[in-house]
Amino acid sequence: MASSNNGVHGAVRSAPSLDREGMDVVRKSSLPALVLQIPDETILAASGAARELLGREGETVEGRSFEDFTADEPSGGLDLMLAGRLQGYETSRQLRSSDDGTVPSRVWVRGFDDDIPPRYVLTIISTDAAATPTQVPISVGADLAPVIGTADEKLTVDRISSDVEALLRYRPDELLGQSLLSLVAAEDVPKWLAAIAQATIARAGVTMSIRARPATGPPVLCDALVLAMSPPPSCAFALMPRSDDLDRQSAPDVREQLTRLSRGVSAVTLSADLASTPTLRRVPRLAQLSARELDIVRRLLAGDRVPAIAGAVFLSQSTVRNHLARVYRKLGVGSQQELINLLRDNETDSEDRGG
Repeated sequence: MASSNNGVHGAVRSAPSLDREGMDVVRKSSLPALVLQIPDETILAASGAARELLGREGETVEGRSFEDFTADEPSGGLDLMLAGRLQGYETSRQLRSSDDGTVPSRVWVRGFDDDIPPRYVLTIISTDAAATPTQVPISVGADLAPVIGTADEKLTVDRISSDVEALLRYRPDELLGQSLLSLVAAEDVPKWLAAIAQATIARAGVTMSIRARPATGPPVLCDALVLAMSPPPSCAFALMPRSDDLDRQSAPDVREQLTRLSRGVSAVTLSADLASTPTLRRVPRLAQLSARELDIVRRLLAGDRVPAIAGAVFLSQSTVRNHLARVYRKLGVGSQQELINLLRDNETDSEDRGG
């Protein structure tokens, strides 16, 4: 994922605080997940899905370097993490395949806690660049759903989900047309800008911890993900609230970290997908929809029906129908067919205007 020839090899580093239970969480995960010790990128734990991607039949994965399983040069993202300039990033890699060829993949890397430099990182792999490499729903349990949105080339917010009202106490329409920087506490603006710049340069994603600025009250600590879009420096973003305890714990909750990274990747990928879907570019009152509702609408547009959507987002069919009913009310339609007609009409209008 990144070269390590930066003088860090000679540093004395403490042993990872991950215990056997934490390693087993990754090994038992259904996601293609790894824990890597850095800077040498030794694989400390690998899920079954990750072993299938990396190792030929019977080949050992754990205890070897991740670079043993790739056929291209690293991106340099890990060096930036070791230098304290990034907390996480996305990169493309060519995985070696069993037939001596290569398989294109997308790799998301995130450090545990906010150690600088980090001692180990959590990694999720996808072999389909157009797909989300996760199986974790955008909203889990009683947690607040992530806020998703996009900003144009002037870094002006042009789309944002209604979840921002619960997280930061803004109505979505209050933020549309405002600077993306207005979402971040003043002291974290340089970090936010640096992340956007890095995502733009690498044409990939970046993750970080920031303090989001609410309409009232103290800043809200969040995990943030930024994904580069065209034209630069436009981007998709996701904000996920986190507990201060995540910064202080000495032994990271691996299950929590894995869930959060997976959910964050799902959210920012959804945001980017929505921005690239012509039928959703000019839908009236779109900002009234939550990330969950937007995800369901996107799947409906792709041709999925309620049973398939329910399975994909880990909900019952009746819950999906309830979400759709709220979408109908918010967008002023009375049925699934009227919703599809609205989106088709919007796409036709866009084409007639040359968009």
